[in-house]
Amino acid sequence: RAGLGGARGEGEALNEALEDQLRALRLLASAAEPGRYRLDTQLLRLEAEGLIGPAEAKAQVEYTLREAAEGGRVVYQRKVRSLGKAGWFDHGFASDRQRLAIEAALRAGLVMLAQDLVALRV
Repeated sequence: RAGLGGARGEGEALNEALEDQLRALRLLASAAEPGRYRLDTQLLRLEAEGLIGPAEAKAQVEYTLREAAEGGRVVYQRKVRSLGKAGWFDHGFASDRQRLAIEAALRAGLVMLAQDLVALRV
């Protein structure tokens, strides 16, 4: 089970991307059967810059993987910092360039998480 605490709009985007990433890696338990582990995420920081020209976003997310049983031990915990960019030609509106940069930053962090989870072999 994956869950997110933190900012609302970006949090929902992160949660969806997280579920997609876990499903692609076959690490997401089906709704019918409970998983052995619980992955909690917390969006610690999200900044986007670039109203004129290219946009850049920085994200910091804390991931905590613990056993699903009550009071389960922590198996993995990491704060991931990531960067995303959107160029001038990626979109005509600055707000959309910022959104694209935010999405890129969150995706970059998910790639690091996925690499760690695969290496854990839990």
